[in-house]
Amino acid sequence: MDPSYKCPNQELEIGDFVKKNKKSKKREKLQKNFLEKERKQIEETGGNISDLPPIRVRHDRDASNGNLDIILDNINVSAGGKDLLINTSFQVNYGQKYGFVGRNGIGKTTFLSALARGDLEGVPKHIQILAVEQEISGIQKTPLDYVLETDLERTELMTEQERLLEVQGVEEGAADQLQEVMDKLEAIDAHTAEDRAIAILKGLGFDSEMQNRPTKSLSGGWRMRVALARALFVRPDVLLLDEPTNHLDLDAVMWLEDYINKCEFTVVIVSHDRSFLNSVCDNIIHIHNRKMIFYKGNYDQYEKTRQEMEQNQMKLYTKQQKEATHIQAFIDKYRATKQLSSLVQSRIKALQKMSLIESVVQDDEIKFVFPEAGKCSVPFLQLENATFGYDAEKPILKNVNLIIDDTTRIALVGPNGAGKSTLLKMLLGKNEPQDGFQKKNPQCRVAYFNQHHMDQLDLAVSPAEQLIKMFPGESQEKYRSHLSKFGITSKLQTQQQKFLSGGQKSRVALAIAAWLQPHLMILDEPTNHLDIDAVSALTVALNTWDGGVLVVSHDEHFISNVCNEIWVVRDQQVKKFNGGFEDYKEMLREEMNL
Repeated sequence: MDPSYKCPNQELEIGDFVKKNKKSKKREKLQKNFLEKERKQIEETGGNISDLPPIRVRHDRDASNGNLDIILDNINVSAGGKDLLINTSFQVNYGQKYGFVGRNGIGKTTFLSALARGDLEGVPKHIQILAVEQEISGIQKTPLDYVLETDLERTELMTEQERLLEVQGVEEGAADQLQEVMDKLEAIDAHTAEDRAIAILKGLGFDSEMQNRPTKSLSGGWRMRVALARALFVRPDVLLLDEPTNHLDLDAVMWLEDYINKCEFTVVIVSHDRSFLNSVCDNIIHIHNRKMIFYKGNYDQYEKTRQEMEQNQMKLYTKQQKEATHIQAFIDKYRATKQLSSLVQSRIKALQKMSLIESVVQDDEIKFVFPEAGKCSVPFLQLENATFGYDAEKPILKNVNLIIDDTTRIALVGPNGAGKSTLLKMLLGKNEPQDGFQKKNPQCRVAYFNQHHMDQLDLAVSPAEQLIKMFPGESQEKYRSHLSKFGITSKLQTQQQKFLSGGQKSRVALAIAAWLQPHLMILDEPTNHLDIDAVSALTVALNTWDGGVLVVSHDEHFISNVCNEIWVVRDQQVKKFNGGFEDYKEMLREEMNL
């Protein structure tokens, strides 16, 4: 811990219930306690004080009356010796919702981190910019406590209120101080804080039991939800969300869409989910060629506008190049002709004065290519009246009937904890049914991809070395050729995986899953961490592949374009849904009163 650490925005006096005209050591003690609590809070969440400012509610926001827009010019951002942004601009207007898009590894997360840390010049000091923590630590503290502790002023006031209630009638002036504390609590709506925190946690999928369970008993994905709940509870001026839907089920995604659409503050969102961006964004910021380009509208409108702009630019570029070529041809032909020297000079001047229109710089095309599955007798996998539970008295799934073959294009949906992962393990034979049967064709090669596989990559080796390590005995050319089929370029193939972006690591994990030429791909949230272009490439690759596909996902665009059946895992049952993904969402909207 750096002893010289100063808490940002110390002007907010959390302990300011002591009369200002008193020379009181109590106030200094409270302020010292407040700073120490913030230090401990950052340490408990696994953060570094130098990385992100503390997550805490500010009750002085209305008093500032400042402009809450952010306008930055001449931005330059680099990482690892690579220039990510050069002399570009950034502007967000208060209350607007921005989608932040661009290829994996292009600098989206790096820029937002710099913005949240206060590393960029020109950001007004009175604006509270908040990035969601990666994951809160698992300790005895409950999710509800974690959320409420962000309101440190409320916590200090309530602690002082309890103390004064105990000493009133004994300590001189305690009654007056108690009234002052109670007035302060009323002014900051302290009585509504717990209800607001509970509503946010409930919206993100926490039932009453989970809200009051120690966070150490929660998985990493659920602790990510706690971190998101803290940020939403704080209601900063600008909220930065980096792939917020990755650890959410569809119910929570839909709740979050509704929350963002109703909130008053600015939100900037990095997401691979175009349906989510379409639902919440009224602006899109595109990082391309180390510049930020701003578009009005949601993601679909951005795509249309960008395509039209690029087509128009190419028309103008082609026209200008044709004109310039014609002029240059005249100059070259008649340069030595004395009688036409004045015309030649005028053409030279016209060429020099011409404002050159640049050609459109296209991103390299991303293609995924799965190896041909080949023939295999069907069914591949089958469950017949299968029931499973880790406790025999409390089955997770009951009487499941499901057949998987080479024509399968199934999306499994349902709330987190309903049993989707349990179902996959039962299909693969890792969970043996307590009743019923599980059958697997021994000739069927099954590839199983999930985020844990990505997390288990050896970060000290390159993607090529990872393949050699896992599947030795092949030529370098074969390893490299295979990686290139999943968008891993020659340069990335020899780079240590610790330097790869999340999306690039995800592509490596997909390449590993496809190495053994599977007949069936089981993909658990495959679009997490991929950029939108990579998701599109994955969609095309699966649609042209000859094997079976079973997907767990909440990505509407991906499911709608890859899958032809929706199966719902819910209430111990696995049932085929009669309708498409939008019909399923509409059913959830009605159930959730959205």
